[in-house]
Amino acid sequence: MLPYHEHINRIQFSIPEGIPAFPWDYIYPDETFRDSLTLQLGDTSFELRHARGETDDHVWMWIPERGTVCVSDFWVWSCPNVGNPFKVQRYALEWAQALEEMASLSPRLMLPGHGAALQGTGEIDDACHTVAEALRSLDEQVVEMLNQGRWQEDVLHSFAWPEQFATSPYLAPIYGHPYFVVQALLRQYHGWYDGNPSHLFPSPSAAIAAEVLGLAGSEAKVMARAKECKNEKKTQMALHLVDLVLDAGSGERREALELKAALLQDMADREQSLIARNIFMGGVREIEKELNAG
Repeated sequence: MLPYHEHINRIQFSIPEGIPAFPWDYIYPDETFRDSLTLQLGDTSFELRHARGETDDHVWMWIPERGTVCVSDFWVWSCPNVGNPFKVQRYALEWAQALEEMASLSPRLMLPGHGAALQGTGEIDDACHTVAEALRSLDEQVVEMLNQGRWQEDVLHSFAWPEQFATSPYLAPIYGHPYFVVQALLRQYHGWYDGNPSHLFPSPSAAIAAEVLGLAGSEAKVMARAKECKNEKKTQMALHLVDLVLDAGSGERREALELKAALLQDMADREQSLIARNIFMGGVREIEKELNAG
């Protein structure tokens, strides 16, 4: 799987070709633990705690003599990176529980793996509980809607992100995103079936696109409507229409690629999330390669 991770990291972090995008060499641990491990160096204790967050084997560390907690990727000065579009399962509720446990220690200093440190028991308590509350809110909403028999698409378009979280300096969607968190929760609690029997064994996208274009009468009509949607700021809908033309393998491919690149650039220009923005820009680069090759 290392080549796969090299590939997705190159997209996620917009790493140019020729620059390594994944560490191929590892130093493997010679000591492991399950829940906790305490190391003593002189008069200082280093208490390692396991919790699931970005990974199954995520670890944070408490140094009681210094009143310091080292939280690695449990803190990123952003909406937590739960539900990364490229990566395996991540854990919103367990992430919240870890932050609450950290806050319960009343640390005076919190050292994250990314960004500036947090200082002062009050600020750290507020920060940890704010993010934990946001993650718990999303978890509760997803569970409630699933228990009501609602399907993924409905959940993804119905969850709430209250103003107190949307305006919090701890939860800006500049890396992770609440939509990604909900995707992770659905992935954790639910199968892949979306509730529509028509989608259980779907036809190939190219076959569906060809049928739709046939009904529309011409590729030109679909392209014209896609351009209208772009002018109406319905960028996502315009992308769906352009993809019909591209999936059908039509003669309008170059024009459709140019329009799709412009639409993706528009999406990237408006997007706060680094991950989402780089996905859009990765799409632009792939289209430019094809256009230049042609």
